[in-house]
Amino acid sequence: MTTPIEREKERIRAVTRLLHQACKPIRILRALDWAPEVKESFLAGGSRELPQVTYPLFDPTPSIELVREARRQIVPFTTIDMWLERHAQSIELGARMLAAVGTRGQGGGWPGGPARLSAQYAVAATRQDPAHRPRHG
Repeated sequence: MTTPIEREKERIRAVTRLLHQACKPIRILRALDWAPEVKESFLAGGSRELPQVTYPLFDPTPSIELVREARRQIVPFTTIDMWLERHAQSIELGARMLAAVGTRGQGGGWPGGPARLSAQYAVAATRQDPAHRPRHG
């Protein structure tokens, strides 16, 4: 027979496993990195004009689905769960940003577009404890 504390620990472990799986394919800096020859050419040209670079496509769906599954198990009343929710938001934002890399305009790459997601993220951030709000700049 498991105790309530053991069940709670297992729930938290399950959520963290899902979030870990969701964030594995999200490698933002690696996706944005220019090939060495592109960097060299850019710097040799005086860094005046950005090169034409193509970025790999990223499908955010698997990561977003894992985040949704994790969120079904998050109880937003405990400190640990609030922390897990912040991580879920970060993972989802990273996945959506990667999907939009290399696109032009407001809505390219994923539903709602960057402006909508930024507004949602800002609203979510203001609902959090001020000590844990994202810092910009």
